[in-house]
Amino acid sequence: MKQLHIALLFVVAIGCGDGRKYVPVSGTVTYKGKPLANASVIFQPIAEDNENPGSGSFGRTDEEGRFTLKRIDGQGEGALAGKHRVSISIITGEDPTRSDAGETLPVNQLPPEAASQVFQVPETGTDQANFDF
Repeated sequence: MKQLHIALLFVVAIGCGDGRKYVPVSGTVTYKGKPLANASVIFQPIAEDNENPGSGSFGRTDEEGRFTLKRIDGQGEGALAGKHRVSISIITGEDPTRSDAGETLPVNQLPPEAASQVFQVPETGTDQANFDF
């Protein structure tokens, strides 16, 4: 029995993943100083040494502009520690003048800079992933 406990401790110590660390991430989004409700917030890790930087994370803002990230792969909450490309959007309607193979494309109601942010997720996570446009 003691050997089983030692074996289990060894497995827990080495982990069973690829060594990537997901940490809790939350924050707020404001637009012109006011909370932005119902916005999609997407964090995608940026590759540095690795071809595949890992799974991204997403959240949706509540009425007070607050969001908490969840992993896109469905494996829990949080985001990978490290640098991320952040895209924030509110999609409404479609623009018939913008098309891809004859289909209309959705329109982001936020300014272009909302779709091109960079955010460094600290190793300990954060509740201060705040964005204002």
